[in-house]
Amino acid sequence: MKHAMQTGIGCLLILATTIAIAGAQAPPPAATPPATSAIVRFLKAPGMDLTCYPARVLGAEGRWTFLLRGRGILEVETATLELGGTRNAAVRIAYPTPNAAVIDFRYGPQPPGQTAHLVLYGSSEKEVARFAIAVESWPEPPTARRQRGLVRLQLKRWTLLYPLHGLEMKDHSLLELAGDAQFLSVLQDLGIERVRKAIARYAEDDSLHWNETYQREDALGGDVLRTYLLLTDPERSEVAIKEIMLAFPQVEKAFVNADLNN
Repeated sequence: MKHAMQTGIGCLLILATTIAIAGAQAPPPAATPPATSAIVRFLKAPGMDLTCYPARVLGAEGRWTFLLRGRGILEVETATLELGGTRNAAVRIAYPTPNAAVIDFRYGPQPPGQTAHLVLYGSSEKEVARFAIAVESWPEPPTARRQRGLVRLQLKRWTLLYPLHGLEMKDHSLLELAGDAQFLSVLQDLGIERVRKAIARYAEDDSLHWNETYQREDALGGDVLRTYLLLTDPERSEVAIKEIMLAFPQVEKAFVNADLNN
């Protein structure tokens, strides 16, 4: 009886030790979206200050960009996107600010309904974070029929204080703009350098304006006058940038511009 008890205790100790070792060697848990019908726009890494934008990928896009923000970015050196049974290495990692990294991937067209994993590695290829990314399908202008390097935003009132000017199409650097400091820091973290107001001769309020060309009064809604164009890197997915921007409360709507000349 005594021998049996000693043997049982020994087995429990071995089992406990094995579990402890396995737990020490296990990779960090993946950040997963909550069970909800609403679109999840971002994910937070468990146990560290690191947020990933966006939380989904357009399967047919073939290229994608993720924005990572937080102090945990200091640990990130490389990344892969596990998608459709393939580990896609990042084609580029940029650090626009000390608080952010922008990671670009290329991948083959994927069917919706699966889960990809964005995996971040630190020194000695140690896995530091993992995000479960939904692969989905939704309508967007195809790459060949887009205005490349442009993402259109409808912002909340006075998010940007943009210098007004005449009829010419003119963009401004972030250094020339004022407004919501938190939103400006998002643009900096994303590596956006220039912004253009769609109608830059009028302020953002609903208003009537005299049209000299047609000799009439035009009623312009505030939603139109709060429309801005982000000038983005044309090598990046405009859809991915649009999805990132939709995660922030200052953005009411976001669009990829279709090229009507094609």
